[in-house]
Amino acid sequence: MSTVDRYAVFGHPISHSKSPRIHTLFAEQTQQLLIYEAQDVPAKAFDKALDNFFEQGGKGLNCTVPLKELAWQRAHVLSERAHFSKAV
Repeated sequence: MSTVDRYAVFGHPISHSKSPRIHTLFAEQTQQLLIYEAQDVPAKAFDKALDNFFEQGGKGLNCTVPLKELAWQRAHVLSERAHFSKAV
């Protein structure tokens, strides 16, 4: 039995995001089992939401502005472009 990978996009507001639909379609085309959720995460709740996501087995996530800067502060590996933009 295959495991279902869990991914998300964090933002506030987030209800307008097309990311869950887009990534689900990509996964169907490549036969990847995944759940991709949009999670409404205000900046003040970012650190806790991030920790909870990965503690619960999350594989990866995207963030909307202004959370990209907070994600940059928590990233373990940064590309040169991310380093200079201070966002991921």
